Amino acid sequence: MILSTINKCFHKIQQYRYRFIFCILITTSLLSLLLNNLKKHDEVRSCFTHSNKRTELSKLEDILLSNRKPQPGKSIFFHETSCSSSSINMLSLSARQACAIESAALSNPNYDVFVLFASPTFFNNGSSQPILESILSYPNVYIRNLNLWTYASNTPIYDWLLNDELFSSKYVLSHISDFLRYLTLWRWGGTYLDLDVIVKKSLENIPSNYAGAESDTFIAAGVMNFDATGFGHEIAELCLRDFQLQFNGNDWGNNGPGVITRVLNKVCKTK
Repeated sequence: MILSTINKCFHKIQQYRYRFIFCILITTSLLSLLLNNLKKHDEVRSCFTHSNKRTELSKLEDILLSNRKPQPGKSIFFHETSCSSSSINMLSLSARQACAIESAALSNPNYDVFVLFASPTFFNNGSSQPILESILSYPNVYIRNLNLWTYASNTPIYDWLLNDELFSSKYVLSHISDFLRYLTLWRWGGTYLDLDVIVKKSLENIPSNYAGAESDTFIAAGVMNFDATGFGHEIAELCLRDFQLQFNGNDWGNNGPGVITRVLNKVCKTK
């Protein structure tokens, strides 16, 4: 009887020990995951913070400080939102990106084409970069930097940006791109194009306020045009508001095509 009781007690102790060890392992794993996420969050955030490091390189001019600013409603915008936090981000464009920019500039000589880099970007005046030189040979192409925080300052989405929800996103670089396209169109109006969109004809004769089709039920966010004032600006503001209220960092498309689709569903009162 005594031996049986001892065995039962020992069995319970063993169970509790394994449960304790299991809890420790789970807790350790969760803490490790949390720390990794915080580290990733800090790395990505620092990637878009303008560095004060001393360098012999020149930094791209900030769009808000530039003498040549976008003409309201008469500019075409491309955004470059990839970055590297481990080293100085040097100005570069792939042949594919350059082809998209060139096609917009060539087809629309009366429009300014702005290529905006969201991370601190530097260039070397002495180096030869044939692709960049070719792009900059177009008199209507301007390559500029933007700072996420100053660019969003005095806009309806600035306070939301400060809460850092954007940098906690599972698809942070994609969602920064989504964030900027709606912000740029709110700021300046005009046309936003993804960096893989090829323009084959002039956009000048297309009536303003349009977007591409993603499918039968979704509007695309890769091609959008809003007027700088009036109805177009109202749509841009509705998009900024929807971006904040409906933001979902775990859903890739929710904050891009999802935004313009939801807004137009409400405005046009149709699916």
